[in-house]
Amino acid sequence: MDEPKDSGTDAETAGATKAPDTAEAAGAKGGNPASWLEDLRRFWGGFLRRFLRRLARPDEKMFGQYPLSPTAGCVVLGPVSSGKTALFCSLDRCAEAHSHSYQDRYEVDITGGNPAFDKFRGRGLETLFATGLVVPATQPHELDNPELRMEVRRKDAPPGRGPAMTFGSFDASGGLLEYRTDADSLRSTDATGAASAADQAADERAGKVAHYTLLEHLLGAESVLFCVPLGQGTKVGERHDIAQRIYELSERPNLRRLVVCFTMYEKLGRSYGRRAFRELARRDTARALMAETLGGRDHGIGKALKLFEQTPGKSVWCIPISTYGFVAGNGGINYDPANQSLLVRCARVEQVAGGGTRTIVEPYYSRETAWEYWRPFCTLDPFVFIATGDREGTLIHSLEELGL
Repeated sequence: MDEPKDSGTDAETAGATKAPDTAEAAGAKGGNPASWLEDLRRFWGGFLRRFLRRLARPDEKMFGQYPLSPTAGCVVLGPVSSGKTALFCSLDRCAEAHSHSYQDRYEVDITGGNPAFDKFRGRGLETLFATGLVVPATQPHELDNPELRMEVRRKDAPPGRGPAMTFGSFDASGGLLEYRTDADSLRSTDATGAASAADQAADERAGKVAHYTLLEHLLGAESVLFCVPLGQGTKVGERHDIAQRIYELSERPNLRRLVVCFTMYEKLGRSYGRRAFRELARRDTARALMAETLGGRDHGIGKALKLFEQTPGKSVWCIPISTYGFVAGNGGINYDPANQSLLVRCARVEQVAGGGTRTIVEPYYSRETAWEYWRPFCTLDPFVFIATGDREGTLIHSLEELGL
């Protein structure tokens, strides 16, 4: 991405460290007082610049050393149809297409995963891609444990493989947000439409199992990714549930960071035409849209996030992402509003004998071309950020930067 960076470049920082470590070391290089004073000025100037940059990077202060642990437990939460499952579908392609913010500085590869993650790859992904990435909503009794192993290596590092991070994620129905996460008290699941009392009891038991599994994963998680639709409104009840869960999560000592992924970002670019990517990839645009959402429609979520961050040792970060992304080489949104899917086909209306019409759905372009045009927008960014703590050149913002 070509957006302005938050602070000085790595080259500037490296240059500052070349100054002598002490005044005595500077004086030993020559007896010229003017040269000695110049070296001293450069040393303290470099020190001050590095100090100010650290103040400007609260992520380094909050995150500490990286990697945090060989395995980084991560729970993915969000309301129904918020894009949680679709996010996993996009990760392989985002790495392959280099459509993330770290492409110029890091090599990012997904080197493995468990069976729950594998179904979002290979033939499983090919089947979903043929439908335009229309992912069925997860039912209350369904849950997944997708685990992926990601390798991140700086491009300027010596040859060799970089450190690998394993993300064990938990993904389940957005209906689980109805349940408390700070106690084992369970509410009955919404079993409206169950054919019989036996069916209702079975659904309720399955919901309890999913809830207990969620609690178990939260015990070992260091990070929570909350998917909140930015290009699609959330319901009042969903906003309330999200805020309540964030309040509860702030009490968990093991949780260190909460990353809010504003999904469906591409939908905000409909009016821009081919300028959609150019406009939405701007850091100031992303900041304004996220701030508007958390200060307006989702202000209750914004208040909960502020309380979470005020808890010692915890931090909150926000980023807009898009599974569908923008059409490569075009810049327009890769979204078919008629089918509410990835743009892989279109509808054509034909006149028929007798004055009527018929709608024919045919491929918009070949499967290979559709795949080449698909560039998920920054869906890997939150994972790379959790692994490295580096948000330079990204659209990741702190709450303070959003004016909260």
